Amino acid sequence: MSSGDAATPEARSHRRLFVLVVVVAGTPVLLCLPNAVSAVLRSSPVIRAESDVVQLWVAVNDYAVTHDGAYPSSLEQLLTPAAPGHYYLDGEVLPKDPWNREYHYTVPTATHPRPRVWSYGADGAPGGTGHDADIDSDKLWEVKR
Repeated sequence: MSSGDAATPEARSHRRLFVLVVVVAGTPVLLCLPNAVSAVLRSSPVIRAESDVVQLWVAVNDYAVTHDGAYPSSLEQLLTPAAPGHYYLDGEVLPKDPWNREYHYTVPTATHPRPRVWSYGADGAPGGTGHDADIDSDKLWEVKR
């Protein structure tokens, strides 16, 4: 038999067994991988704040849709259900940013036609870089465009 010939039945059987072991042992690892990646991402305070800002921004716009274009005057108004079974946010309290401070909100104006939701980041002061940078719906909107 030359090296280009088909493998022996015993070699093919060993290969099948190897593939079966890899699939059986590897499947649980692959199934856990997305959960592990998700947990790491959620543990990042900046990513959590970005997620909260987007959620609040969507809720503010949802409120405007159900109130003939009128935006809430404060984020607290999002806690009132629009109709039985229709809530703007999950939960009965407004989320706080990862640094345990309230999110900020301004209604749209003639010069700024979109609602704005933001956190001042880890330092709690305007501006900053890294974890101290503001997490702002306007900035997130620019990135998505």
